[in-house]
Amino acid sequence: MKIFGREPVLWLQLTSAIVMLIGAFVADFTVEQQGIVNATTVAVMGVITATLVQSGVVPALMSALKAIMALALAFGLNISADRQAVFMTLAAAIIGMWVRTQVTPKT
Repeated sequence: MKIFGREPVLWLQLTSAIVMLIGAFVADFTVEQQGIVNATTVAVMGVITATLVQSGVVPALMSALKAIMALALAFGLNISADRQAVFMTLAAAIIGMWVRTQVTPKT
């Protein structure tokens, strides 16, 4: 199944990045709030991704790592919301590209 010529997992990664960028640049969240938004977004997208692919363990684990990283940033590491969003966007892109080579869509 493809959406506009792309697998749903790629759309989920894009959606995750957009939500994080909106949170950092439009919503004017605090660092803690941005971390919670990022963690929640990647956790939800990870669960959806895991259900869409045959080998759901890889995206689920990667999303869990991203969520943990976002929470660590939110509650201990002192990084501005815009830098946190850029870092998480890069992580989402790298993980999305890597996950694509590791999993196959359900038929």
